[in-house]
Amino acid sequence: MLALTPNVITARKDLPANSAQELIAYARANPGKVTCASQGNGSTSHLSAQMLATQAGIDMVHVPYKGEGPALIDITAGRVDIFVGNISAALALADVRAKFLEQGAEPQGDSPPATAAFIKEEEARWRAVIKSANVTLE
Repeated sequence: MLALTPNVITARKDLPANSAQELIAYARANPGKVTCASQGNGSTSHLSAQMLATQAGIDMVHVPYKGEGPALIDITAGRVDIFVGNISAALALADVRAKFLEQGAEPQGDSPPATAAFIKEEEARWRAVIKSANVTLE
């Protein structure tokens, strides 16, 4: 594990709620009317929002997007009410990049197939090192 990244609730500017408690109260008063954007069906943003809804006993309308960018654009435009996702989505991308660079990390990102290929290549590379050095766990 490299890091834990908290999820946050991002809301449209004019949503009449300024805290999670106020959001829950608003959603309870308006069942089935609060819209919740996600990165797509089954994404972490979708499942995190569903967990919030289940635990709070509220009913929200899921609005799946094809990625985080389009969801955040519609939050900013006020077309959807909330988005639950990684804190990096709520911060300006340049700020997140600068924080990574301050820590000596080079921000990366790629498509799921490219990431899967990277993991497969890394597994093969390190498996060969472990085997050639006869490394064992103690």
